[in-house]
Formats: sequence, C-alpha cells, structure tokens
Amino acid sequence: MPRRPCATCARTSSLQTPGGRPDQTVRPERWPFFYGWVIVGVGFVASGIGSGVGIWGPSVLLLPMTEELGWSRAAFFSSFLVRELIVGLAAPLVGPLYDTKHGPRVLALAGAVLLGLSIALIQNITELWQFIALFGVLGGVAELGGGFFITQTLVPKWFVRKRGRALGISIMGVGLGALVFPTAISLLIEAVGWREAWMWFGVGVGSIAFVLALLLRTDPEDAGLLPDGGPTREAGRPPPEPVTEQT
Repeated sequence: MPRRPCATCARTSSLQTPGGRPDQTVRPERWPFFYGWVIVGVGFVASGIGSGVGIWGPSVLLLPMTEELGWSRAAFFSSFLVRELIVGLAAPLVGPLYDTKHGPRVLALAGAVLLGLSIALIQNITELWQFIALFGVLGGVAELGGGFFITQTLVPKWFVRKRGRALGISIMGVGLGALVFPTAISLLIEAVGWREAWMWFGVGVGSIAFVLALLLRTDPEDAGLLPDGGPTREAGRPPPEPVTEQT
C-alpha cells in the first residue's frame, strides 16, 4: 500500500532544490506593477539630470559668466575636463559598490547632496580655480553617485527578457536634459541673474536627485521579486502537498 507522505517531509522537500540547497523563494509583490519599472523611471530622470548638469545647463551660463568674470571659453570648459577625468579615474573604484545591497542608495544620497552643493555654491565664486574646484572636482565626485551609473548598473539587474527595452527607455532621459535645462536656466538668468540661477539650479537638481535615491533598490531579490516581474510566491510557503490515493 503506498504511503501518504507526511506533512513535515513534504514541507522540507518543497524548500529544497535538486542540489539539496534551500529554495530561494520570494515574497509577493506589494506594488500593483513591477518595481523594476520604478528603477527604469529613476534611471530616466537621473540620465536627464546627468546630461543637463554636465552639458546643457552650464553651457547656457557660459556667456554671462565669461563676460562678467573676464574668462575665456577655454578656461570655462577646463572645469568640464577636470570633471570627466575624475569620473573616469574613480569609476572602477566605485563600480563594485553598486553590487552591494545598500551601496547604490548610499552613493546616490551622498551624490545628491554633493551635486546640489557643487552647483549652488557657484553663485559666490570670483576666481576660475573656485569654479574648477566646485563644478569640476566636487561635481565630478557627485556624478559617481547617480546619472548614468544608475542606468548602466541597476536597470540590467531588474530585467532579463526586457533588458533592451528597459535600458532604451532609461537612456532616453538624456534627451530630457537637452529639452528642459537650457530653457529653464535661460528663464532663471533673465529673472534673477546668473549667480542666483546657479543657486536655484543646485537646489532643484539636488532635491530631485535626493528623492530619486530613496527609491533605489539594488536588485529584485532585495525587494522580494524576480527579474522581469515573473511569478512569485510567499517566502517559506511550500506548494500544495501531493495527494496520494490509498488502495
């Protein structure tokens, strides 16, 4: 006569993989949609901020700054060179932190604060070295905590089958920077002058970046989910026990 498997045995076997290791079950989603799309949205806005701060916004401020401070265009753009050198040299050191559980959020929060400060404090500068120190050095360090790092490191972890689509959407944010920042900065310059425009520029992007950082999760497993929003089941709950007819 076949024996009905005991409940304890069924529960134990259901939590084991074929190799004998515990099954990494996950909790059900607590959102009405896959949270990976939130990460894509964060990457989209962060990409817009990255291009707006790194290229489009400061380019609008070039003319009023060089006219008042007597700088050449080459001197103004030297800060961009310093900024990109810092990002390029430090990226291999910072990259592994994006693979840790809390690394992305900590880096993004710190980057948001430094980003806001590096921009807002430019309103007080009088010398070129001050601009290079704030926009080039401090801004370069801040850039390591957001922008394209979020898009390139976090979005691929949340998607497998839809990875190309997710990356494409997040990178589209670069165009957002080109669309929004020149107009917004031009209006600020006309309203309050270039110095105060830098201040509001920093407050705005720093605040938005800080809120975005709070939404970050390293990978779907940290949120109890599967890549691409696949089916999930509650952690620790085994599948229904098999029913064996007794003869």
